[in-house]
Amino acid sequence: MNLTLRDITFGYGATPLLKKISLTVAGGDFTFLLGANGSGKSTLLNLASGFLRPASGEVWLDGKNIAAWSPRARARVLAVAQQTPPPPLAFTVREIAMLGRNAYRSPFAAPDEADEAAVNKALAWLDMEKFADRAGNQLSGGERARMMLAAALAPEPQILLLDEPTAALDPAQTLNLLDVLKNLPQRPGVLMVVHDLSLVAAFAQSVVLLDRDGAIFANGATRDVFTAENITAIYGEAARFWVKK
Repeated sequence: MNLTLRDITFGYGATPLLKKISLTVAGGDFTFLLGANGSGKSTLLNLASGFLRPASGEVWLDGKNIAAWSPRARARVLAVAQQTPPPPLAFTVREIAMLGRNAYRSPFAAPDEADEAAVNKALAWLDMEKFADRAGNQLSGGERARMMLAAALAPEPQILLLDEPTAALDPAQTLNLLDVLKNLPQRPGVLMVVHDLSLVAAFAQSVVLLDRDGAIFANGATRDVFTAENITAIYGEAARFWVKK
């Protein structure tokens, strides 16, 4: 399963925010998307997921234009976890995670054994079993973020798009989450927005680096892209500290 962006250009007004973006995420990839604030990282994920339509260019999922996929079919293979979880809800953690299985059920149908097993696995991967029956409005910010990620993992997607999934987590939770995501049994292709440069060398298989004008500055293996020269060009001289000499 491949997700491919071909010459994507997009803007919210007359000025393009993203320019001629081309990249591919394949099964097993573990790619970090880096760039300064305002460079269009979250927008790029929304285009990749089909939530936004590009002004020009195309998004292809498994060899077919993403616009040609039905929402249910797409939700079975491609999952998204947004940067900001929705407001706390009175639904339980298990109920929220089960929403990720909606693509496999008829409307209003009760979960079957496969649904229950998939949700149980997602909660276990994220160390959320102990919160399974707790309401979402009784969770901390980090716990809510993991709850929403459980909903993204429950359909066992082949492509996973994540917008700053570690933003609300403490250091131990961050390391555990990245280890879990990198070693998921189904080996989905992962494209993940990350701001913490200290995580890149330890976890990223490859890196996409956006410049401040919304174009790809560099794209490739971490050792080739995550260099002092590239990081300084995008973030400034102070960011050189994060790149291992």
